[in-house]
Amino acid sequence: MTAARQAARWMVDWEEWLSLGLAYLVFLSVAWSIQRASWASPMPSLWLLGIGGLLAGWVLARLPMPWPLAWGTAVVWGLLATFLQALFLIPGAGLGEKVDILYLRFERYFHIVFSGGISNDTLPFLVLVAGLTFGGAFLMAWSLFRWHTAWPALALGGATLLVNFVVLDRGVLGAFLLFAISGLLLLARANLMGHQRRWQREGVAYPALLSPAHLHLAFWGVLLLLLVAWTVPTAYGRPLAHLWGAVSAPFRGLADDWARLVGPLRGGRLPRGVDLSQVLPLRGGLGLPIDGELARVRLPEDSKPVPLLLRIAAYEDYALGGWKASRRTEVEWPFQALEPPQNLPVEPTTVQVEVLRGGAPASLVMVPGQPLPVAFITADGTLKVKALVPDEAILKVSWQDGEPRVAKGKEVPDVLRSVGVSWDDEALRRALLRQGYLLLRADRRDGRLKMVEVVPLEAVASSTLMPQHSLSPGATYRAVGVVPAPPTDSSSQGSADYPWWVRDIYLALPPELPARVVELARQVAGQAPTPLAKVQAIRRFLSRYPVDQLLETPPGRDVVDHFLFEARRGPVEAHASAMVIMLRAVGVPARLAVGLLLSPGDYDEEAKAYRVTASRAMAWPEVYFPGHGWAPFAPDRENVGIFNALFQYGLPVPIGLFGPLGPEDSLLAEILGTPEPPLEGAPSPQVGSGRGVGGPLMWALLATAGAIALGGAAIRLIWQKLFSRLPEAQQIWEKTVLLAGWAGLGPRPGETPHEFARRLGRALPGFSDLTPLAHGYCLSRYGRRPPPQQLLEHLQRLWPHLRGALLWQMVRRPWRVGRAS
Repeated sequence: MTAARQAARWMVDWEEWLSLGLAYLVFLSVAWSIQRASWASPMPSLWLLGIGGLLAGWVLARLPMPWPLAWGTAVVWGLLATFLQALFLIPGAGLGEKVDILYLRFERYFHIVFSGGISNDTLPFLVLVAGLTFGGAFLMAWSLFRWHTAWPALALGGATLLVNFVVLDRGVLGAFLLFAISGLLLLARANLMGHQRRWQREGVAYPALLSPAHLHLAFWGVLLLLLVAWTVPTAYGRPLAHLWGAVSAPFRGLADDWARLVGPLRGGRLPRGVDLSQVLPLRGGLGLPIDGELARVRLPEDSKPVPLLLRIAAYEDYALGGWKASRRTEVEWPFQALEPPQNLPVEPTTVQVEVLRGGAPASLVMVPGQPLPVAFITADGTLKVKALVPDEAILKVSWQDGEPRVAKGKEVPDVLRSVGVSWDDEALRRALLRQGYLLLRADRRDGRLKMVEVVPLEAVASSTLMPQHSLSPGATYRAVGVVPAPPTDSSSQGSADYPWWVRDIYLALPPELPARVVELARQVAGQAPTPLAKVQAIRRFLSRYPVDQLLETPPGRDVVDHFLFEARRGPVEAHASAMVIMLRAVGVPARLAVGLLLSPGDYDEEAKAYRVTASRAMAWPEVYFPGHGWAPFAPDRENVGIFNALFQYGLPVPIGLFGPLGPEDSLLAEILGTPEPPLEGAPSPQVGSGRGVGGPLMWALLATAGAIALGGAAIRLIWQKLFSRLPEAQQIWEKTVLLAGWAGLGPRPGETPHEFARRLGRALPGFSDLTPLAHGYCLSRYGRRPPPQQLLEHLQRLWPHLRGALLWQMVRRPWRVGRAS
């Protein structure tokens, strides 16, 4: 009966419902932000899960049971609620069939996770959201009603809002304001609840309407705090923004795994932190921010608008749900020439790119087609650029018995057959460059070469490029390139003399690819006489498939297989992926590239620039032709006209740019890194002066460190001032009382100093008797005489250890169930 009466009292206690209502407002703000983010459709019922979690936490926190048993019960309830929500998310079918579907989809998902694949199923993510929702609501109620603190729940809710606003670039400002107001009120309410609990235990009377009065004052204080924060000049936040960017960078690096495993989120958008260099899920979109301009692209003065193909990234490995980059090595861009070569057949394309948004536009370098061997120039000088070279393109050569050796199937560069094993690095580098190779590493033993690592310059120039540091909005750089056209001479069209690194990387097919895809490719193009003829045959076949950007692949299905045999329509990236896979199946090296396709219609005469939006994102196949490089092809019949127009301004890349060079070649000096004198008015190169966060970050760190140092000095000064006029024994006592109060172990009404000291000694681990502290205080305070020197020295030795123990109890206070009696 006692438990029943206690439960009835909880049900009618308006203060319990007041606390629960504030907790639900905090949860409501987070759930509102998640629902408005539209991660997927349908979403689990977060409101229902939140109410269930809050009620479970409230009831279990009030029941007199050990916390392991209470948490175990909550886990069982949470798993049951999450399982029911998972069944609700599976459309149609009966209960037994839904359970089977749930099992199969999770089995497939975990296979993808452990094999490094790309998921196209959102169900595991939605189930995780459902479970975390129930768990977060339970933790909120438990921490409020058992621990009498709101910090754990607010930290979890704040982290969720952070994901919405910073990582995913989604959310609602109203949700943040509701979270801020209700969260601060909940903190005030939790603090008052702790005091009320202590007063009730000690029999101290307090006003009946203290809770609403306290909440009323806290509400106006919260509004004043938000008003002050709103009026702070935003200019002061810029160094902190740089600091935040650096601190959050490691966590944004997890966005690649998020994009790979989370499944097709609604709208096809990827987290803002994804830079597209590592993974490209095929989910009806290319992962760029939907709203607003991404960048502006300008041509040289007096240039007429022409079609532009800006390549951002390329991918080697196909998986069930998209494309991935193979293992890569970062190689510093080896070319430092300021201007492109003068002996090219046609004028190359030069663009100036202005970055307006984060993500891919700021994290990768956009190049008009194939980059030429020149430096990327910013307003401040030379932009440091790294090429992400596939590891399979790096050749490791070792010497055994005086002969160079390489892995089976690879070729030793001719220059390394005649190289002197005593050559220094500079001589070796120049000799390799003349043969079209870049030296990465040279190991020696006893002054003689034992191993070198080299990479073809062509592999470096055709890889994905990224700046040394992510570019800030407003940063600009100049890029120069050409669009390689398909070969026109019959010898090149029929040549299959591919370099070893092209054969090893760009002919690979995934082992899980359905066999009927390979069979279809052989039926369509297997009898074509030349690589170019095979490309044309597959293009004609795929032109029958209409473009449908809204079509999505069913969960667990291979994108290319579903596109070719069942949907027979799909988005442009499905067309491009199917073309690449079918070409590889018939022995033609191909890869998927992603970037921006700009037409003269995107040119703004007033701004004198192309306005780049996500609608101009494009994926296309690139095919390798020996001696010509990577030639892009229209992925669908609707863009054939624009791609054909591109070839009017492009040219076959001369092999001399990245292949073997003659001793008198005019490009040799540029490729070796000796730039020509800069043109009049052109900026001189400054290595490492590219725009990044290095300078502002350094100042932000120094400012933060200075602020922390000044704050610490001010706190120490105030702390010393508070007790400076007291005798030393009283100083130690008053500091102990103050810290003990902050730790929730302060004196109780009616306690004598000696009673308080004994209770505090029992509550602190390692302190059995603190009565000398009270004895010294009483002698100084009431006896009006200093304590004996021996006792004072004991207190001086005791205080540092006591201070550390009290500070630790302040940290542990939210997790302590109760106090020592």
